[in-house]
Amino acid sequence: MKHYLINNQESHRMMVDAIIDEAVNISKDADVIVIMAGLTESFESEGFNR
Repeated sequence: MKHYLINNQESHRMMVDAIIDEAVNISKDADVIVIMAGLTESFESEGFNR
């Protein structure tokens, strides 16, 4: 996986899109796909109920 430097919101969205596109292209030839997903600290914390 590539590492990206993100310095503003527009660049962030473009980088996220690039990472998703890369993941989709890699997964097309895979027999098994494992997805690990979670929330950042800004969305998840002790005592914070959604």
